[in-house]
Amino acid sequence: MTRNTRARTRKTKRNVKGKDKVHFSSRVTVHKIEPNNANKFKDEINNMDGPVLIHSPQCMHCIELRPKWEQVIKELNNRQVNCKILEINAEVLNMTNHPLGKQIDGVPAIFNMEKGKTNAMFSDERNVENMLQFVLKHLKDNKNLNLPYNYNLNKKGNLKKVTNANNIKKLRRTYRNTKKKGKGKK
Repeated sequence: MTRNTRARTRKTKRNVKGKDKVHFSSRVTVHKIEPNNANKFKDEINNMDGPVLIHSPQCMHCIELRPKWEQVIKELNNRQVNCKILEINAEVLNMTNHPLGKQIDGVPAIFNMEKGKTNAMFSDERNVENMLQFVLKHLKDNKNLNLPYNYNLNKKGNLKKVTNANNIKKLRRTYRNTKKKGKGKK
C-alpha cells in the first residue's frame, strides 16, 4: 500500500521490470494576467496561495528579470514542487483599481500570497537562488502546498535536500511524532 505524502499531486503507477513503481508528477502552473484577460484578475487574486510576480513589459528591470524567473519556474519543476504562480501585468492593476496596486512600490515585484492576502515581499538581490529560496520557503510554510518529504528547511530558512536514507527516516519519524502530539489525553 502506498501513501500519498504530498498534497495536490497526481499519483500514477508504472510497471517497471515486473514491479509497480509509484510516480508523483509535479504541477507548477503559471497563470498570466494580461490586459486582454483582466476580467479573471479578481477571481485569481482572491483564491491565490503562492508566489506572485508583478511586471511591466516596458520596464527594463522586468525584462532583465524574465530569464531568471523562467529559470526559477524550471527549477521548481525539476524539484517536483506543486504550486500555482501568478504573473500579473502592472497595467491590469491600474485598470481594476485593486488595493494590491497601492501595496506595490514598483515593478518588478515578487511576493507571496496566502488566501488572497499578501504575507511576504521579496527584497533580496534578484538572482535565481535567492528567488528560488524565497518561493520554496513560503511554500513550505503554507500548509496547503507541501514540498516533497525529502526536502527540509535548515536553521537559516534555506531549503536543503535530505539525501541520506537515515535522515529521511528520521524526518518521517519526526513528522509522525508531531502529528501524534495533537492527539491523546487531555
